[in-house]
Amino acid sequence: MCRSWITQSIGSEPTSADVERLLRRSTGRPDERGGGIVWKLAGYTPVRVSTQAIEEALQSVTDTSGAVAYTYQQDGHSFYCLNVPGLNTTLCYDVASNAWHERAELVTGEYAQHRGQFHAYAYGKHLVGAADGKIYQYDPDVNTNAGDVLLRDRISPHQATATYTKNEFSLLQVDCTVGAGLPDGSAPSLMMRYSNDGGGSWGNWRTVSAGAIGERRARAIFRRLGMAYDRVWQIRFTEDAPFAIVGANVE
Repeated sequence: MCRSWITQSIGSEPTSADVERLLRRSTGRPDERGGGIVWKLAGYTPVRVSTQAIEEALQSVTDTSGAVAYTYQQDGHSFYCLNVPGLNTTLCYDVASNAWHERAELVTGEYAQHRGQFHAYAYGKHLVGAADGKIYQYDPDVNTNAGDVLLRDRISPHQATATYTKNEFSLLQVDCTVGAGLPDGSAPSLMMRYSNDGGGSWGNWRTVSAGAIGERRARAIFRRLGMAYDRVWQIRFTEDAPFAIVGANVE
């Protein structure tokens, strides 16, 4: 189990005495030095786990007193999932990989926090309670959110040269799950768009086939991608099919 909390201070690391004091707090209000750091306990030693990006997101919220979190373990990974009012995604920490990711649902084209608010493992199932009063099950073999779109997004780091020269991009090949197919056997679509101004604005979505069932040699390749000084890529998959990204190659 990963015991974590959002601290109210960005000063020095908390001592053992601070741990007891912090765990008793429930207001979520920062003190005069700031706030918005996530810590975990490694035995009795507090360890800072939030990154600067996570802390920037948390510090953009004026009141974290309504934040809720839960933990669960699945397939060898322990997850800490944090919902903070005012943020449009759920912040999730993977203890095994020591990395953060975001979970969200696609509502009228915009991000919304994942519906899960609480977790319990019962009857051999990972059950999550939602604000709509329903209980859902986490199942890695299901490719929808209870019939709604299961959003899988990946946004790349900036791709630019040290001298900031203009680059021509002839193709982007995404190494991902192919040949899994939709429930009816047809090919799902992989979506891609890119930004030439650091993510400030984006071009139109383009799609390629991810292969019908059995097409294991299919390749997800986007071509004729123009020129840019600074390129950011976004890959999106919303189909009812298995999907994972292994890597990508740009030429």
